[in-house]
Amino acid sequence: CQGNLLEGLQTFHRQHHTHQARWIYEQGRMGASFEWVQQQLRLA
Repeated sequence: CQGNLLEGLQTFHRQHHTHQARWIYEQGRMGASFEWVQQQLRLA
């Protein structure tokens, strides 16, 4: 049971980071500076 929970958490974590990266990428495409994107990645 413990292993299953950990696995689920890791999957959630991966999906969350992928979503976050995609969001940051979209912001960048809409004209945000590269420096701003780097800043967001550092804060993440």
